[in-house]
Amino acid sequence: MKPLVSVVIPVYNGEKYVAKAIKSVLNQTYTHLELIIIDDGSQDRTSDIVSSIKDKRIKYYYQKNGGEASARNLGLRMSNSELIAFLDADDLYRQDKLERQVQALRENADCGFTYCSVDIIDADDHKCYSIDADVDFKHRQDMLAYLLYRQFMPATASMMIKRECLNEDVYYSEQYTHAVDYFFSIRLLMNTKGCYQEDRLYQYRRHGENLTNNHMKQKLCENSIVRELGVERIAEIVNESFFDKQEKVLLLSKIYYKVGLTELSRNHLSNIHRDKWDFEFHFHAGVCAYSDGEYEEAAQYFKVALLIDAQKPEAFNNLGCCKMKLGMVNEATERFKMAYDLNKDYIDPQQNLVSVSLNGQEMRLTERVLRKSLTKY
Repeated sequence: MKPLVSVVIPVYNGEKYVAKAIKSVLNQTYTHLELIIIDDGSQDRTSDIVSSIKDKRIKYYYQKNGGEASARNLGLRMSNSELIAFLDADDLYRQDKLERQVQALRENADCGFTYCSVDIIDADDHKCYSIDADVDFKHRQDMLAYLLYRQFMPATASMMIKRECLNEDVYYSEQYTHAVDYFFSIRLLMNTKGCYQEDRLYQYRRHGENLTNNHMKQKLCENSIVRELGVERIAEIVNESFFDKQEKVLLLSKIYYKVGLTELSRNHLSNIHRDKWDFEFHFHAGVCAYSDGEYEEAAQYFKVALLIDAQKPEAFNNLGCCKMKLGMVNEATERFKMAYDLNKDYIDPQQNLVSVSLNGQEMRLTERVLRKSLTKY
């Protein structure tokens, strides 16, 4: 018999898109499912819209507003299946999403979850661009270690998870207003590994009301989640990975910088012995030096990074930031323009050019090497 799949849709004031989200589940090629809708205290027409859609597979629960994590946790507890999937109330599934993911978990018995690439759509369902994972990891330990540095899953809501891999420690943390998916991903990877599907099975809607549009709050919560693990636990996770020794040292340095431990981050960089020029090392060393106000030293690191790879716009942008701090406005402007010319979707040099034109001094430094597919905020 086919395994039952529970699809959990948390919703708050979702009258504009929730019907489309529901129908994208009910119209799946994989039909052995239950659809659990958690209404997190909506004050609009969400309840009326849900009740107007007649399908025995729908289970609707209303709760007093408790936030995204609370709604997701209730959905997990109300589900009765072997497999669990999520769908945000303003997003959509491709019609074969569940079928393809059930198949992936059958073919990868050692994996507790699967995730996929996504298409970004606008308010009218038009595709804007796609996001793929930059890295496809083989080992759970590598996935977890890298996740502390940056989220590599294009959309955590795209996951399908085996129930056996979930317990109360893996549930969503209700102390955060942002980055709750990030917390969940870390806890999940402490228990099991995931497999990546390149198929774009999930459609993520980008619009002005997205919770994740508040990029700075998202970033601060992510950093807090990692920092709360503690320095020793972070080091344990990285050292348990299968990366080589030098990669581990650099990754640990980047994680420490991410959570605000710049001195510790720079100390780790001094332990790296390089047989060849390495772009990521010089880029990260430049970021650390810049954050300590050592702009000439930072500029030298970014220059070397560009000697290694002259097609990296993030190094041009950051060199421009150094030039601005050193009072070299014309040279800074030139570097920002070069960064923009290399990637016109890259926001930081665009913002820096605007700042220069307004005689502003606040520069947007890019702290991490750019992904292959940039998220547009």
